[in-house]
Amino acid sequence: MEGDKRIIYHNFGDLMKQSIKVGVFIINYNGLSSLGNILFKCIESIIAQRIRYPFLDIWFVDNGSSDKSYNAICKKYGSLLKCIKISRNLGYGVACNLAYLYSKNLGYRYDVVIFSNNDIVLYEDAIVKIIERISKLNTNLFIASVFLVNGFDEKIDYGGSYLDEILNSWSIRIVFEKPEVISLISRVVKVIPVHYTDGAFIIMSTLAFERIGMFNEWLFMYYDDVELSLRACMKNIKLFMLPIVVGVHYRSSSFKKIPSTLVYFCIRNQVYLTLKYLGKIAFVKLILWYITSVVRILQSKLLGVKYGVPFSFRRVQSFRVAEIFRLAPMGVKAAMDGVKLYLRDLRGMKVPRKRSSIMVAELIKLGIGEFINVKALINKVREQIMKQIIVSNYKLRR
Repeated sequence: MEGDKRIIYHNFGDLMKQSIKVGVFIINYNGLSSLGNILFKCIESIIAQRIRYPFLDIWFVDNGSSDKSYNAICKKYGSLLKCIKISRNLGYGVACNLAYLYSKNLGYRYDVVIFSNNDIVLYEDAIVKIIERISKLNTNLFIASVFLVNGFDEKIDYGGSYLDEILNSWSIRIVFEKPEVISLISRVVKVIPVHYTDGAFIIMSTLAFERIGMFNEWLFMYYDDVELSLRACMKNIKLFMLPIVVGVHYRSSSFKKIPSTLVYFCIRNQVYLTLKYLGKIAFVKLILWYITSVVRILQSKLLGVKYGVPFSFRRVQSFRVAEIFRLAPMGVKAAMDGVKLYLRDLRGMKVPRKRSSIMVAELIKLGIGEFINVKALINKVREQIMKQIIVSNYKLRR
């Protein structure tokens, strides 16, 4: 047990020679009823990681489920993982924070923490691959994500993204859709810098997680990973994707039948964070963008005109016309609640507020080019990676 209670903060290159202690926290909400067998596959795939990597603790965190998920999982796997029961659904960020603090209060100390959704099934060597990559970093302040295969279309999932001037997210999936491409990239690229890492499977050094101040507990769900990444950027903590494919993600399976929940929290939290981090001009741009986006989606539905939309608005594109009109009042209420949340935050703000130009400048420091022209930025990332692949293949032939 003494090894469990040890906390080490130094270079991860040295840690691999000892043992990088990893804590995986699986956040569950009604997974038994919404996911069925996928929930059990998720748990079993993470438990199986111990065969190849024994320095691993697994925590099953039930976030107020009403479908007996907690009883089913703890009864079947209780001796193989640690279970935490939260009395009601407090939101993803709160569940992550509470679980981490609870483990710490019990005396567990981790070098790396991983927060995972309950709809992710890992490949058998996933944690080993992650640790191998982490051990080669020259920093112990980082937030990372990995590539996952989308369980519904078998293309690359939205692991990491770039943000535009109104905090819309543009996924790297735009240019890298096939998992086979990632295996080529991984040969020559150690990491891919991004603006934010996806909270569905997020990897952090505990030092970074504590220095950032953990997740914002006001957001409940959606954009909590964006807000965490923005604060990390302000504290000069590195954000990147590891170019490895480690599993399958059955994205949004828990909420695919309740789009109103998705729409409400996406809009509310985007409005709140835009006001908080980018200012009032960006907020006006965001509201205008919402209006024009709904018009464009209706045009595409009724007239067949195609428009590209960012990941943060892509699911709305799949809604039926009647559903869009039905959800419109919900969207207005969400925007108003986002403004209220911002005003409430102003009265007791803990995070220093920065104006748009300063925030943009800080994001540019990530070293991947322009911030505003996101499509150009993603294309630049692709060009740089492809050049490295070509050079690498040329050297191998020689």
